[in-house]
Amino acid sequence: MEELKTIIEYAKDITVLYVEDDEDARKELSGLLKIFFINILVAGNGKEGLELFKNNNIDLVISDINMPVMDGLEMMRQLRLEYKDFKSIFITAHSGKNILLDSISLNIDGYILKPIEQTQLISILSKIINIIHAEKLKKDFDHHLQIELKKQKETIERQSKSFIEMLQKDSMTNLYNVEKLKIDYMNLTKKPILMLFNIDNFNFINLTHSYKTGDEIIKQVALFLQAFSTNEIKLYKLYGDEFMMALDDMDIMKTLSFAENIQQQFNKYNYLVEDEEFNLSASIGLLECSDEDTTFPYNKVKLALQNGRSNHKNSISIYQKNMSLLEKQKELLKWAKKTKDAIKNHQLKAFYQPIYEFRESRITKYEALARIVEGSEVVAPFYFLDSAKVSGLIPTLTKIMLNQTFEFFKDFKDISFSVNITDEDLKDGELFGTLIYLCNKYDISPSKVTLEILENINDKDVENVTLKLEEIKEAGFLLALDDFGSQNSNFTRIQNLNVDIIKIDGLFIKDLDTNLSSKHIVETIIYLAKKTNKKTIAEFVHSEIIFNIVKDLGVDYAQGYFVGKPLPEVI
Repeated sequence: MEELKTIIEYAKDITVLYVEDDEDARKELSGLLKIFFINILVAGNGKEGLELFKNNNIDLVISDINMPVMDGLEMMRQLRLEYKDFKSIFITAHSGKNILLDSISLNIDGYILKPIEQTQLISILSKIINIIHAEKLKKDFDHHLQIELKKQKETIERQSKSFIEMLQKDSMTNLYNVEKLKIDYMNLTKKPILMLFNIDNFNFINLTHSYKTGDEIIKQVALFLQAFSTNEIKLYKLYGDEFMMALDDMDIMKTLSFAENIQQQFNKYNYLVEDEEFNLSASIGLLECSDEDTTFPYNKVKLALQNGRSNHKNSISIYQKNMSLLEKQKELLKWAKKTKDAIKNHQLKAFYQPIYEFRESRITKYEALARIVEGSEVVAPFYFLDSAKVSGLIPTLTKIMLNQTFEFFKDFKDISFSVNITDEDLKDGELFGTLIYLCNKYDISPSKVTLEILENINDKDVENVTLKLEEIKEAGFLLALDDFGSQNSNFTRIQNLNVDIIKIDGLFIKDLDTNLSSKHIVETIIYLAKKTNKKTIAEFVHSEIIFNIVKDLGVDYAQGYFVGKPLPEVI
């Protein structure tokens, strides 16, 4: 009885077309069908049935076979040519072979033999109703699933678009940044003149006052430079205290006069921060781009600026081919020699910066950072890394760092650690073997070791680099993407490299307490990281306020001077 009630409940949403030429039989079966169905359409022959079907959403066709005008078989043939998604039952007094074969070819779902027995009718209808109900449920589920998937896709696309837009804006000044400049440069039909503007002695302000003061000055300088920006003169915020203008339809001599005017006005301008006045100067580099500058020629215009500044501050210098190349080579050679001497004299040392895990409420990781130690002087990689790359010393430096770090942490089995690697290490071919050897030598599980890679690590050799990273991951080592957001940030990179951890660049972390754009970017990174099951580390956590903000945002780890400085020992 309960089963019959369920069948009747299912049948409420089913529309039936009943086709029968015999009026008495039609009345009798219609009465029985009304026990199950609410929506019943009735036709006297196949032709009428065909018209009713075309004008209504029919779920089930119940039809006699032998009828005048058009019989049930012909009606069903025409329906099947145009419509597939309906169920069908034939009512017949015949059970001949030909009728059976015709019915099979028409995908008939059931038969009711005349004279109709109530038990047989209920059995056949129960079976068909259950099938239709199940198919409707599946269809509804698929429909709702498609709607939900579409909504999720639109949400992700909208967030990705918003994320990309945010990544193309400098969070402090809201000017377009270097990534947008690179894109704009590649889309130009005519090469512009580039003007690089850099504040003199800006690091001194950061050292003697605070980053907050420095940031406020940067904002004011941005406003000052925006006054010179037009449709033909586009302004961008680059790295640190650097700004750049891309000038269309202006020759180099007019640009020089334009730069002199900006510099003179800048020198007269007083910057007021918390009742303290700052009188600043700036050096400017100019580059007349040519067709050979197929990619954004930042190094050239930077070299022009440095060349002028090497003579005096507050300078303007136009790029010339081979400008200061000798001086640059001398500097590289000087640091290459220093680096080789440091390796020879065992002065290359690993310093360890702590990483705080919020879930554990304690320090659980350390990052190993290279330093050259000469007596009481500690030299950061900023000074020797470029020369090490040029002179091919990177794989040697990495092996020294790996050996020192593994040996140091052999007695701290509960602490994880990370070491930086580069393209050069992967191309060297010995990295994987070295890692396995050290794990075995010091009895350290690969799961305790994270290799930090830069975003541009696989720019030129995607397939080969990816294969080597997969080999490292399969052995149990973890991969972290370092400085995410600083260069060619996109989540395709994360997917291609298959990293476990995303380290959010300090550019977006350091001003989370004052910059809403930075907060939105960090929230987006955290959201997408969680969706792809990646852990996140916030870099440059320099204060308790920032520490608490990244914790509340859902970052997994914090790293920075507030947690601890890099030291030759662990805390």
